[in-house]
Amino acid sequence: MKDFTENKDSIRLSPSSINTFLKCPREFFLSYIKRLPRKTTHHMLKGTIVHEVLENFYDKYDKAPEVKMDRLFDETFLKFKKEWDTLGLTPEVSREDKNDCRRILMLHAILLQVKMDVLIEGGKAQGKTAAFKQIAPRFKEKWVEDKELNVCGFIDRVDIGYNGEINITDYKTSKRQGTGMPEDYKLQCGIYAVLYYRETGRMPSLVSIDYLRYGTEPGILVTPSLLQYTLQKIQFVRDNTWGRELKDYPMNEQHLCKWCPYVGMCSDMDKITEAERMKAVLKAVKAAEKAVKESKQDSPTV
Repeated sequence: MKDFTENKDSIRLSPSSINTFLKCPREFFLSYIKRLPRKTTHHMLKGTIVHEVLENFYDKYDKAPEVKMDRLFDETFLKFKKEWDTLGLTPEVSREDKNDCRRILMLHAILLQVKMDVLIEGGKAQGKTAAFKQIAPRFKEKWVEDKELNVCGFIDRVDIGYNGEINITDYKTSKRQGTGMPEDYKLQCGIYAVLYYRETGRMPSLVSIDYLRYGTEPGILVTPSLLQYTLQKIQFVRDNTWGRELKDYPMNEQHLCKWCPYVGMCSDMDKITEAERMKAVLKAVKAAEKAVKESKQDSPTV
């Protein structure tokens, strides 16, 4: 693979931060350089809960996968209950989101049962324990880091087939789905393939996205073109993230802005909100002062 130009001022990157920069440099600056807090959304917390459940689910075989999945979800949800309650969801939305998490996980457990039955019926596994071991990932939440590229991240799962072929999979809980693989997902998978190869010396054959909500796993082959594309994107982001001033990171205004946690700053809506808030406070203070003054005037003199 190609050598990378040295940039001592570059910050450590991840697939998420790289995609953020390519989507909008300004959001990258506010999030990864200024490190302004990002408000946790229910979508983010749902993803965190589902990922943690799946990480624990594959620890060992259980003869009742659906029961185990249900139990793990309840335990994990309880762990995040305090944070969940701070989201300010209505009871209806909270209940639906919780049920949505459970549906996603139960579908995964059901599909696991089907895959195990197929292996057994096809003579590829002698019993469900053996079938489970074949399906379970070789690595879960595998940390990969390359100090030369200054890029790191967690791979959700790594599977190694009977022929030694390596498949890297990233879990997604979003409702996003379609034919093929979106460009940002493709780049994310390519980064994981590069990091895995540079850390282990073994090149993955396939990188996949597991749309947990739908039970589908579109994948793409790891080819020289994918690796070249990925390395070029990493180098491009490295070359353009040495600056530490706002002017170095222009806005890329688009339809995605409405989901950006910093949209108020870019549009100055936060200033308008603050100005309106201060106006309301001053109005309340003046009203209180007026009430006090009037009460004194109405009070009988002694």
